[in-house]
Amino acid sequence: MKNISIALNIVLTIAVGVLFFLHFSSSPKCSGQETTEGISVGDKNIAYIDIDSLINKYDLFYDLQSKLVESQKKSESELNLKSQAFEKEATDFQNKVQKGLITRAQAEEMQKTLMAKEQNLYTLRDQLRIKLQEEEQVMMRQLRNSIDEFLVEYNKNGQYSYILSYTFGGPVLLANKNLNITNSVIEGINKSYQKTK
Repeated sequence: MKNISIALNIVLTIAVGVLFFLHFSSSPKCSGQETTEGISVGDKNIAYIDIDSLINKYDLFYDLQSKLVESQKKSESELNLKSQAFEKEATDFQNKVQKGLITRAQAEEMQKTLMAKEQNLYTLRDQLRIKLQEEEQVMMRQLRNSIDEFLVEYNKNGQYSYILSYTFGGPVLLANKNLNITNSVIEGINKSYQKTK
């Protein structure tokens, strides 16, 4: 009975050793090239996208950014025109006061009007800034939504359980280049965008 127990322990120890060796010696090899295969962890396939590269090479980003820049220039132009008109009116007021061309009551009334116009300029500046910030937020949501919708279509066969976002300074400090599907996604997303444009 004691010999059977010893023999059984020896067999189990050898089996555990073999399993241990097989498990840790079969790690995936890295070639350093991009692949669309990802990696399989259990039954989960994982890949990642370099989001900075994707955005910098995504045609939709440039189109949306152009609209935003155009809106910004229009806002700046509007504010500059109103500021110049205000400055001209303020300079005219100062000249009239210095030359004594208006009464004290007129000067007080004109000064109140100028102060109200100056406050309106500050309000307009703030409104335009808020409007541009909102437009930028909408642009980023449109961009994100477009990427999300494309990835659903890209992964319609269920090849990946996870597609992660990699960015410099983000939470992922190191990523295996074999898991990088960025170029494939950039090519596909731009083709898809050109069809809908």
